[in-house]
Amino acid sequence: MLSEHQGDAAAPAPAPARLPPTTVSNSETAARPQGLQLPITELPTISVGIRIKLIALIATTSLLIVGVLASYFPAHQISELRTGLRDRAATYGRLAGLQLRSAIAFSDQQTAREVISAIAKDPLVDDVAVYTENGTLLDSEGRVSELARAARRGFGELRIFYLPGRVLVTAPVKSLEGPQGTLVLELSTLPAMAARDHLIRVALAVGALAVFLGTVAAGWIARSLASRVERVASAAAAVARGDLEQQLDLNGPRDEIGILAHGFAAMTRRLRDLIQHIHDTAREETVRLEALVQERTSELDRRNADLRLVLDNVEQGFVTIDRDARVVGEHSRVVDIWLGPIATGETLWERLDHASPGARLSFEVAWTELLDGFMPAEVCVAQMPRELLIRGRHMRFEYKPLGGDAFEKVLVVISDATAVVERDRSEREERDILDVSTRLLNDRAGFLEFFAETQGLLKRIAQSKGDLVLLKRDLHTLKGNAALYGLSLISTLCHVAESELEVNGCVDCSPIAVQWERTCSKIRQLLGEGTQKGIQVDESEYLWVLDAIRRDVAPGTVKRMIEAWRLEPVRTRLERAAEQLKAAASRLGKGDVQVRIDASHTYLAREELADFWGVFSHVVRNAVVHGLDDPAERRRLGKSPMAAFCFRTGVECGRLFVELEDSGPGIDWERVRARASIRGLPAQTEADLQAALFIDGLSTTEATTELAGRGVGLSAVQAICKRQQGAIDVVARSGKGTKFRFSWPTNQLKSLVSFETGEPS
Repeated sequence: MLSEHQGDAAAPAPAPARLPPTTVSNSETAARPQGLQLPITELPTISVGIRIKLIALIATTSLLIVGVLASYFPAHQISELRTGLRDRAATYGRLAGLQLRSAIAFSDQQTAREVISAIAKDPLVDDVAVYTENGTLLDSEGRVSELARAARRGFGELRIFYLPGRVLVTAPVKSLEGPQGTLVLELSTLPAMAARDHLIRVALAVGALAVFLGTVAAGWIARSLASRVERVASAAAAVARGDLEQQLDLNGPRDEIGILAHGFAAMTRRLRDLIQHIHDTAREETVRLEALVQERTSELDRRNADLRLVLDNVEQGFVTIDRDARVVGEHSRVVDIWLGPIATGETLWERLDHASPGARLSFEVAWTELLDGFMPAEVCVAQMPRELLIRGRHMRFEYKPLGGDAFEKVLVVISDATAVVERDRSEREERDILDVSTRLLNDRAGFLEFFAETQGLLKRIAQSKGDLVLLKRDLHTLKGNAALYGLSLISTLCHVAESELEVNGCVDCSPIAVQWERTCSKIRQLLGEGTQKGIQVDESEYLWVLDAIRRDVAPGTVKRMIEAWRLEPVRTRLERAAEQLKAAASRLGKGDVQVRIDASHTYLAREELADFWGVFSHVVRNAVVHGLDDPAERRRLGKSPMAAFCFRTGVECGRLFVELEDSGPGIDWERVRARASIRGLPAQTEADLQAALFIDGLSTTEATTELAGRGVGLSAVQAICKRQQGAIDVVARSGKGTKFRFSWPTNQLKSLVSFETGEPS
């Protein structure tokens, strides 16, 4: 197939061959240490040295230059040869066209031969032919190829075709009238190809020589430079491994490598001097530190001896514990005397449990809360157990965290407070006996009844067999009665026993019995020997009877009035309860209260309703706790500044009643409903809420005190009333006060005498 080019268009030169991209290995980068991450003995190994790199660089550069020249010059030569052939063919075509006009016009074969013979003398012309307008061969020289004959009809203008090994040219022969024929000639390109091959061979030979000479020169240069660099590198590696005795030849050329060698040698000398200085300084510092340590050790030994002397002779126990409560460091000798020797790895709570069985649990629970960190450390430390009875000694504990909130150790200070406790108890006993003396003088009969009732309560408490409800009621009753009659020590012991019963489900009441016996031994001295004989008559009773005689009341009525002197006026019970109420209000710091008693002339034998009067103190204390509101609140509500209470008694509708009414804030029924709902009790109607008031353990107060807060008192009152066929009614008005009414059928009270209507009932 012909490759056609118009006019003077030149053929594009062949593109030079591309070299493959150079691949760079990452082994050297991977082995290079970063910072000081590698140990001093681990150094990178040389993968490709400077010598090889330099030789490769020069050889690669030479090959690249030779390759470029070997490609460029042949291509340029071929381009020029082809351009020359094209210009020569075009010249032949134009000249022959001018000279063959007449020969073709007149079919002058002789003229045509002369022109063709002249052209054929050119050694590059393989064949040439002239054709007439109709394609008839006029004359030719050489062997005309098929392609040349195919182009005999011409194209109306000069055409050049590049064929393998030759160039085909067709030139029109024109006259004034237009084209008359066609000149066809073929020029050989073999001489040009031979010249190109010769030029390539010469270029390759010259390139090989250049590469060889460059490699030799590179080896010589690399040997000179690389050997010096390698010596410096070898010395640096030895220094890195700790060998500072390396010596370098410093007599070489003063180029960059020579300066590097001099600098390295100076650095090595500086390192040797510096390390020697460090060694000398370290030896001196070691000697100084050893002397200082010996001096400090001697001083610490002296201080430890002094501290040990103090710890062995101090009357308090000092123990340091860690977060696991294990004893660390030294502790006072007296601790071993009080608690016993502390074994290695033993916690302080375990040692306390050995000394006082059962003590470990309370200490561990409080300690766990302290370690959890949920609450401030000060609050948790304040909740740690403060007192413990160990082998008859009253031990007190103080805790001092060491290190702030994130403490690691706690200093526990243990003190023997037995003497202080005994002194306090003796003082409280004296105060209690003084209060008892006052009670005996004011109300001997009432105190004797309290004395007998307390004996019965203690007997029931001692004989209680698993009935926790009854035990709680008896303890609460004994605590309240003892507090009202001035026996604060007994009341405190009962309060402690109640708390222990709530926590552990069991309690040892022997301390209460022991303290009662101690108190009774002194009370009996005040009571004297035997039982008092005779009848005590209040002056008001005497005047009441005398007035009846003066008014000529019926003798039978006067007789009954005098016979009632052998009974106890119910008013006496209410007056006693009023005194208890005032004492409780004073004890709570609530100031003076106003108490009114509305009592008719109603009498009962002491033994009747004795159990009720024994628990009536719970109602009195309940009125003090809940029925005394704040003075500012009373003024806001328009009430009298002084709280008022009223005791009433009498016979009404065939029933004996006893009432206690206060002017306080009333009962918070919503709080009662909430507490009842928490315990799963009915709380829908008013009757449900009143019934919930008398349930064991239900209380509307937030804190437990020695007077109230356990929800036991009212349940004890209800139990006694039911046993005596009594009834309880509660009337509470918000902001107006509360009234408790207790009543019994009169036919159930055999000794009841009432002159409320003028006649005994």
